[in-house]
Amino acid sequence: MERAPYKKLETGKQKPVFYIVAADVKALYPSLYRDTVTKALECALGKHSDYSAEARKIIVELNKICLNNVVTQYGDQLNIQKNGIITDDILQPIADVLNEAELFRRFIDVIIWISVSEISNERIRQALASAFENNGLELTF
Repeated sequence: MERAPYKKLETGKQKPVFYIVAADVKALYPSLYRDTVTKALECALGKHSDYSAEARKIIVELNKICLNNVVTQYGDQLNIQKNGIITDDILQPIADVLNEAELFRRFIDVIIWISVSEISNERIRQALASAFENNGLELTF
């Protein structure tokens, strides 16, 4: 006996649409040079702390050690970062917009999100592009 061909039933419901977007931060690491961070830290400690000159010097030196030993792992490969540091503070001012995403993840220099509406997806994309541009960085989507 031969089976009747499968017949699709129309329910009137639309299938959900998911927008899955990835953005890459162009030249993330060189965007903020270590000597800039060191000078800013020295200035901030001098103006806004009660630490002695010796304590400030130690903090700056410890910071330099941390900045000079940024190691990332991709798969089985370890990479030493040589030019800059990761700048994650950029996302704080746009947190409300990012909360519109069903899922939002920031990796070393890649951002991935999932949203369920075209409007929300575009708001997130524009907020991210603007926030990174305001900090001298560019995203590619």
